[in-house]
Amino acid sequence: MVPLNIIILLIILLGFCIAEFFLAKKQWTYGIILPVTFTVIAILVDPIILIAVLLLVIAFVIALLVGKAQDKKRTEMEKMHIQDLQ
Repeated sequence: MVPLNIIILLIILLGFCIAEFFLAKKQWTYGIILPVTFTVIAILVDPIILIAVLLLVIAFVIALLVGKAQDKKRTEMEKMHIQDLQ
């Protein structure tokens, strides 16, 4: 049976990953704050936290790629609307 502490920590980590995804998806520079903070904590406290950093970095990269794809699609749609108006 999995201890309650591990379940709670996984839920908190999942919450951080979701927050990271939404921060980075908007291409905010705030999206890099969580991975950097967790890296400093991992260096100071326990290297096992680097797993959490890896997950946050993965969420950050995925969100940036999704955001760029949406921006590209939006730009193409705006160009099409401008061409339709001409």
